[in-house]
Amino acid sequence: MTPSTCDIPEQSLWVRREYLFDRQLVPDPLFARCYWFAIHSWRGRALDCIVHTEEGMVRDQLPLSALCTKPHPEHIPLEHLQLWNCFSPQVTAIEYAYLSRLPCEVMLKDGSEHTGEYLFTVDWYGDGPSENAGDEGRKSGHVVELGCGCLCMTPNNRMLVRESSFATKPKTFAEMRAAGYKVNSTEWRVERSAKWVTEDSDSFYYGAQRQS
Repeated sequence: MTPSTCDIPEQSLWVRREYLFDRQLVPDPLFARCYWFAIHSWRGRALDCIVHTEEGMVRDQLPLSALCTKPHPEHIPLEHLQLWNCFSPQVTAIEYAYLSRLPCEVMLKDGSEHTGEYLFTVDWYGDGPSENAGDEGRKSGHVVELGCGCLCMTPNNRMLVRESSFATKPKTFAEMRAAGYKVNSTEWRVERSAKWVTEDSDSFYYGAQRQS
């Protein structure tokens, strides 16, 4: 299935040069400066990052593990940095102004907890896995800059955002789990009943008529 391409809020980063040589050993330097400016989304695959390197190369087919905010040894596997594969080839990206650069905590697949900063959100649409209610669908991917320099993409239930002027009663992941919050399984709609219709007129402030 053909992927869709989406612009993202531009990020000034480093790319691990080994990914530019098909994961083979490369001579120093081991890292190159880059701008991450777009993504591809293939259903059932890891997020595909598109970057422009300081040598002038435009390169895609890079996973999140290829990028970092500062040079450092690789130590977190890709499958921990991205919890789920992409849900759909239809994708959009947005930086929520309210969350921009806020500190947060994330829980990775292995249960390890890390601090970081919110960057932007990837969201999928166009099919059941990306739009259905319940635990089988509707998972956004929040891209977070971890303190160690890695980038991760995590769903809502694996991220806690710390905003000191409002979130004044912070809880840990263990406390949130113990609170018993549930996944929303309802698809909320407002046109479920055929018991009313609008009046048959051109009145701007139309009324409603009950049906028997």
